[in-house]
This record gives sequence, structure tokens and C-alpha cells, in this order.
Amino acid sequence: MRGDIKDKIEFLGKENLDLCNKTELARRFDCDPRTIDRYIKISKGEILPKTSRRVYTSKLDDYKEIIIDKVDKFGCTAMSVYKFIQGKGYSGKYSIVADFVRQSIRLLKQRKQLFVMRQIQVFRHRLTGKKT
Repeated sequence: MRGDIKDKIEFLGKENLDLCNKTELARRFDCDPRTIDRYIKISKGEILPKTSRRVYTSKLDDYKEIIIDKVDKFGCTAMSVYKFIQGKGYSGKYSIVADFVRQSIRLLKQRKQLFVMRQIQVFRHRLTGKKT
């Protein structure tokens, strides 16, 4: 979806669109008049915009459980995980693994912080008998 056409049509408003010449707008935006017509219909709600049907897959999808296990249980580095899954048949690059390991470590730290906070609340409750 072209943002410049969409923004201009929204700027013109629904009332003024009937007065605009679609051919002139198409010349201004260097596109087909049918494209302008489609954007006008989308802005009025007559039709829905097209959505992408493509399903994206990663080379890493088959190895994500292994990576999470290695990082969570053993605290492995990205390079050691990369070498391990390379032996299992991974054909991707190191940077993909490193980014995923970095995300996994962040999530692990967040989960640990939440766990510690809950344990502190339970401990305080036992000491004082009050919820905090």
C-alpha cells in the first residue's frame, strides 16, 4: 500500500473525494486511476485492504528449543550454541543465532526478576502477615 496516496486521500476527506478527478490524482501520483479508485473505496470502507498471505519461516525454527535449553540450563554463549547446532545440521549464519540468544537471555533475566520479586513478597507476607 502506497503511503503517499493513502495519506493524501485521507487528507482530502470522504466528502471531497467525490468531487476529485481520479485521473488527475493518478497523474499527480504517477499511478493507475484504478489504484486511486481502490484507495478511495478502502477509505470509505467499501472494500478491505489486501493483506499479505506469505508465511515467513526461519532457518532457526527447528533449533529454537535446543537454543533455549542450552542458554537457560547451561548458560552457554552464542558461539557455543552456534557450533553445537551446526553439528546438528544448521546451515544459517552466526548473527541469527546471536540475536536469538540475546533475546533469550533478556527473557530469562525478566523471568528471574519476576520470580525473585514474588519470593520477596511471599517472605514479607510470612514475616508481617500482611500483603504488600
